[in-house]
Amino acid sequence: MNIAVQERTTNLEWLGQQMRAKTTNYETTQKGTNLNPITWEDRCGAIASIEDKATKAYCEILVWGDYRDTTMAYNTLHCYLATALYEALVKDVQRVRFDLKSFALKVAKMALFFKLRGLQGFTVQDKLKFSGIIEMKADTYRRHYIYLENMVEIMLSDMQDEIDYYVDIYRKNLKKA
Repeated sequence: MNIAVQERTTNLEWLGQQMRAKTTNYETTQKGTNLNPITWEDRCGAIASIEDKATKAYCEILVWGDYRDTTMAYNTLHCYLATALYEALVKDVQRVRFDLKSFALKVAKMALFFKLRGLQGFTVQDKLKFSGIIEMKADTYRRHYIYLENMVEIMLSDMQDEIDYYVDIYRKNLKKA
């Protein structure tokens, strides 16, 4: 790959190169230099350089595009988000008429599912029904608990910024070496 083109790719795009199925690299050196090309092992090292477990799990999901809820990365991210939502609920909710932990798990799973797949246009009632949230009516959720979905989006956005930061540092260190 041309070095000028490689410079224009975002860090997440760079990380995904040569990491998915059917990618072959026949080059033995980078064009115009005697340097060895950056391999998928180097890119895996960039993922390994991320310190936070949940952020690393989110990076793995974004790179490999594996949105199944049976993977370890998905489970790690889901539990992290659910824990954060549960802590917010414990501070905010005064009268508890349902299990907050179960509710936090369901909301985290719902928000993560819709965010990863980029699904939009669903009503709150449809989302709640799809996710199995029967603890309350859609209107109650919309008035009092919709902020939980916003929290998940903000946390995922912050994680993406953190991924970008660590991959950028890793890429700079690769250029120096």
